[in-house]
Amino acid sequence: MTINNNFRNFENVTLTPLNNVNYKDNVSNLNIRQDFIKLSSPLELFGNIRNNQINFFNVNKEIIEGNISSKTIQAVKNIPGDFWIGKLRSNGNREVAIIVPNNIDKNKPVEILYYFHGHNGTIDKALSNNGNGFSEELKEIAQRKNLVIVIPQGPPKQISYTWMRTSNGEDIEQFQNETINIIKTKLTNNINISKISVYGHSAGGQPIMNATLSNKLKADKITFLDASYGTWASKTYHYFIKQNPNVIFNIVYIPGTSTEKDVKNLQGKKGVITYISKYNHGLVPKKFIGL
Repeated sequence: MTINNNFRNFENVTLTPLNNVNYKDNVSNLNIRQDFIKLSSPLELFGNIRNNQINFFNVNKEIIEGNISSKTIQAVKNIPGDFWIGKLRSNGNREVAIIVPNNIDKNKPVEILYYFHGHNGTIDKALSNNGNGFSEELKEIAQRKNLVIVIPQGPPKQISYTWMRTSNGEDIEQFQNETINIIKTKLTNNINISKISVYGHSAGGQPIMNATLSNKLKADKITFLDASYGTWASKTYHYFIKQNPNVIFNIVYIPGTSTEKDVKNLQGKKGVITYISKYNHGLVPKKFIGL
């Protein structure tokens, strides 16, 4: 496990006069990974040096547990903030990324955004800052919402139907409990989580349906991002609404495609809001994440 648990907002630290300080020794004792912060001089650690006092810059916390893809690590860094990356048995022992953006106000209620990708998707593709990746959109959303982001890695395409099936040893209740515990104990100090939003793109609609059929999913809002294949959306809605009558249920679809049919089964239902996409299938998350 690699932990970069670095300084944040230490105020009013008194400096020894400059000619008496061995900066090389002081900096070498800091628990900061070399590839995380590169200094041209030790004083770059500090800002606003006035009257023999300093403020530390906000330096983010990285927690990386286990053997994690370098692509995942680099992509997570596209959203400035504290993060945890590890593997959870509740997600089939696959990678999960949790990001607490820098501008979050931990004294105010927080929304968790869970995103399930589609076939051939990965965490790093979702968090890319080019192509169909939507890290820039997530950064913009985090400017207006008090948000924590959770993105699990799904199984290979040929067994994607097993994602979040309890019969496959995966468990959405345990997954949400574990990720919330990591947020509260490793990345923040027991923040108040007031809202849970769950998004699924394309085949990412299937783990949402599987989670709903187990009657364990927690969500205040569910969004199918061109993911209403077959009866995934309508089945999710009918099972979930029984226990959660106030859920907001968004469905984005492309007219004339296979995702449109199931939308018609839900139009007019309580809490259902439908959106027509003029964008191609791959761009739907980029254009509609944050609904």
